[in-house]
Order: sequence, then C-alpha cells, then structure tokens
Amino acid sequence: MIHISVNLYAWCFIASIALNLIFVFLETRKYKMPPLNGFALVFFEATGMLVGAKLLAAMQRGDFNIIKAGFSSLGALVGAIAMVGVYCVIFKTSFSQLMCVAILPMALTYSVGKVGCFTAGCCYGIPYNGFLCVVYDNSKSAPKDTALFPVQLAEAVAFLLLFAAFYLYYRTHEFSARHICIYVAVLSLVKGSLYYLRNESIAKPFGSHQIICAALLVISIAVYIYIISTERVKNREQSSTEL
Repeated sequence: MIHISVNLYAWCFIASIALNLIFVFLETRKYKMPPLNGFALVFFEATGMLVGAKLLAAMQRGDFNIIKAGFSSLGALVGAIAMVGVYCVIFKTSFSQLMCVAILPMALTYSVGKVGCFTAGCCYGIPYNGFLCVVYDNSKSAPKDTALFPVQLAEAVAFLLLFAAFYLYYRTHEFSARHICIYVAVLSLVKGSLYYLRNESIAKPFGSHQIICAALLVISIAVYIYIISTERVKNREQSSTEL
C-alpha cells in the first residue's frame, strides 16, 4: 500500500508542457523550418493546449469558471490540433507534416501530467485493496483513508510506452497523415478503456471523457479510410495514364 502526502501537480504540469514544446521546436529543425517559424508553431500549440485544457475542464465542471477549473488532457489535445491547423492556414504549411511533429509528443505530455495527478489525487481510481493500492492522506480530491487503484500511474505508464513505440517508428520511418490517424485512434482507445478504472466511471459509465474519446476514435478512423480511398483512386488514375 502506498501513502501519498506530497502534491507535485503544478510542477508535473509545467514539465509536461515544457517537454512537449521543446520536442516540437527541436523536431522542426528536421524539416529545416526557420527558427522564427518554429517559435511561432510552439506559441500556437501552447496557446491551443492551455486554452483547450482550461475550457474543457470548465465545461466538465459545469460552472464555466476558467480560472478555478483544472486542466483537461483531452481539451489540450483538441486545442493543440485546432491551433496547429490555424498555424498551417496562416503560414501556408502542410497540415499533415506539422501534425506529425506537433501531436506526436502528446502521449509523453499526458504521461508526465498523470504523475502530477497521481500526487494530487485528482482523477483517482476505483476502490481497490490489492497490489500497489494507494491511500491519500491530505488530497483535496481523493477520499481519505480509502485504498484506491493507482489509475493515474497506469495511464502514465501506458502512454509513455505508446509514445516510445510511435517515436521509435517515427525515427526510422516517414510519418504521414495515416500514421497520425492511427496514433490518435490508439490514444483515444487506450484512454477510453482506462477511464473505467477511474472512480467517476462508476456513476458515469459514459461521461464527457468517453464521448470525446469516442468522437476522436470515429473521426480518426473516418479520416484514415478517406486517405486510403483517395490514395487508391490516385494510384488507379496514375496506372491508367501510364498504360
């Protein structure tokens, strides 16, 4: 049994955002992007992550108080995607290429952020008295003197492994829009599945988290099918032209 009495939520959140932005800026050099454009991309994505995280958290609270609201990881993901799209429109850059750079570290960001959630006791797990169960001594969110499943750590490990797997592939293969669709679909599926180890899933088996995960899963699969279909049509046309 693990007893938690230290809250590192803020530091972990800052570290997760910093890692994401550093990764994005360094990876822009791979595409020979001018430094100013790289900084602009980082600014756009950071803005999208912070605003999206706050807005969705406020909506989930129901009081729309952005200042008091926490940070939603799904909101950060959606906000980042939206602002990368805005950047591409303004600077006339390939959306699929930048998405590979900007979205890839989101799993790492989420993993580090979940360590902060673990220390704070937010997003706590279902009642559980088995191996590695956790008890919070002074959490403002989790119930005291109650053994809980460490779902935050489970999410942190799962998303760290996903980031490592996709990043290793990214380093040795050319990433495309298809891979981003697969990436987002896998992240949505894993997050949606682990949600049922959270205590809130007992009262809300299909809450806002599940709705957003399901939407991202459906959209990513639909876009993947569209890309595949478009590529097949182009290949057929090219084959007909060559004949």
